[in-house]
Amino acid sequence: MGRRSLANELNDPLTLAIAPPSDETPEQRAIRLREEEDAKQISDEIDRQIEADAAELKRKRKAVIKVLLLGQSESGKSTALKNFQLTCAPKQWSQERETWRTVIQLNLTRSINTILDALPEDSDFQTRLGSLTNVQRELERRLGASSREEQQRALSDSEDDTPEPEPVQQEVYVRSYDRWMSAISKLLPIFSTGREEDAATRALANCRDDMRSLCDDNTVRDLIRQKRIRLEDCADFFIHHIDRIASYDYSPSDDDVVHARLRTIGVQEHRLIFEKGHNTGREFLMYDVGGSRSSRAAWPAYFDDVNAIIFLVPVNCFDERLAEDRRINRLDDSLRLWKAVCKNKLLAKTQLILFLNKCDLLEKKLKSGAKFKDYARSFDKANDKAGVTRYLRHRFMDISKQVSPEPRTIYAHLTTLTDTKTTAITLSDVQDGILQSQLTKYDLL
Repeated sequence: MGRRSLANELNDPLTLAIAPPSDETPEQRAIRLREEEDAKQISDEIDRQIEADAAELKRKRKAVIKVLLLGQSESGKSTALKNFQLTCAPKQWSQERETWRTVIQLNLTRSINTILDALPEDSDFQTRLGSLTNVQRELERRLGASSREEQQRALSDSEDDTPEPEPVQQEVYVRSYDRWMSAISKLLPIFSTGREEDAATRALANCRDDMRSLCDDNTVRDLIRQKRIRLEDCADFFIHHIDRIASYDYSPSDDDVVHARLRTIGVQEHRLIFEKGHNTGREFLMYDVGGSRSSRAAWPAYFDDVNAIIFLVPVNCFDERLAEDRRINRLDDSLRLWKAVCKNKLLAKTQLILFLNKCDLLEKKLKSGAKFKDYARSFDKANDKAGVTRYLRHRFMDISKQVSPEPRTIYAHLTTLTDTKTTAITLSDVQDGILQSQLTKYDLL
């Protein structure tokens, strides 16, 4: 058997072809072996390069994607971030949802106290709901929220003098998302086991019927309209759900968290690791950059090596003015910010995504009688959501074409970020667009 195998091998054409000549001299043999060694080294080097290229390709495909959320204060940056978290990392979102209960309770309490501040001091509601002032202080303490006096000093550091604000409570703020989240997380086990009574939750539950009566009172509603009291955008949502939120066993829903409002000062960094879909394992590094005028000087520091910018415009604010400077219209401010971003040479190759946000509030305002043309002289379309958003889309697109250092494609979306179902579809398109742009940048498509 062994002899037949050896005979077959000796008669194999390939073996015969690569076998050295029968009359090969020692010098020829040395040259042949040297050439074979050189060929092997070249082959090994090619294999190593192929492996290195494959590893680099994998690295680029899995590279961290850096995304900035830009826009003026209250444009919806934090709400956009929460939608990304809900859509891309639902397990992490579910683990953190309960920590938002304190923020939501504070949003409701602040809204009620803002209404109470507009009523006469001898009002029956002032007596019945007076305890909510202490509830608000307690909730702010848990979150580590800064006092209104500190906030006023921070706002006064802006480059322009600030005229008196509207008659509405000054917004409280925290300096770190992670810090308040950690502080509340430590309290949850205490409240859930009953080892320490949650006095704020009990007080809200005890005041639930009186809060409902206050918000349903026609005289109170007329007074709010007459005094033009401006409540936070989230107020209507939480007031509508008083019966559910002001209960002993309240647990936040996804919609509650998306509507929740807690202002943060400075730049907040969030790492999102995709938990599902074809992008599982990919990481987004998202920056929620402060939108107040005193915070904008920090923006350029985050422009280096950024992959995409999502710029948010609160389209419902066409008739409002900046809290920091009452001389400046908020829509005009957004247009100026957009122009500055588009013309920045550092961002010439950065993908820009435009969110014309709060379309639901825009529609509500227009239906209430507000005239968009009073604030935009060139506007010549119907005074409805479709007409106004079409005009604004063209206005922002034209600015990009006029000032961008080089031609670019702008992706614009009409959004109501508090509508999580519709927003999930939009964000899916945005994610795919950002990733496709990255692959094209590295010539991987």
